[in-house]
Amino acid sequence: MIKLVAFDGDDTLWDFSTAMRRALQSTLEELWTVRSDSSTGALTVDRMIEIRNRVARELEGRVVDLAAVRHAAFERTLEEVGIDDPALAARLNAMFFAVKDLHASPFSDAVAVLTEISRNYQCALLTNGSADPARYGLGGLLHPIVRASEEGVAKPDPEIFEILLERTGFTTEETVYVGD
Repeated sequence: MIKLVAFDGDDTLWDFSTAMRRALQSTLEELWTVRSDSSTGALTVDRMIEIRNRVARELEGRVVDLAAVRHAAFERTLEEVGIDDPALAARLNAMFFAVKDLHASPFSDAVAVLTEISRNYQCALLTNGSADPARYGLGGLLHPIVRASEEGVAKPDPEIFEILLERTGFTTEETVYVGD
């Protein structure tokens, strides 16, 4: 019998993809104000996503904090356009998270669905991301919140799921996970 419904956050409860693209566009425009030439002009949001994904694959198993992965991706992006400026990478990274947080929002039915599910089941958050569900009005509906960056292990490693089960006291047979 199911007793715990655990959710992923990004693109399951809130619209991470749209917020990420908007934040990357803003950081790209900031980069163009600092250095506008053919190499930076050729950068696109899709190219920045491609670089980030490549960096994430390279760091897989060694870095679980997605904010650190994003920072490394900005460093790599600058490197690929011939810019060696760690301070600029840090500035773009900070800007990315500030802008992403301005544009991120829960899916329109997330609060209603979680409210309904929580009437019969405990709801939890298990995420590799860094977003705060309270920011989206979901914090009181999700307990515990298990973040890869705080645990030092990330999905899909079974250990992070074991951490969730340990915190809740439920078994795998009593748990369902919704997300990727």
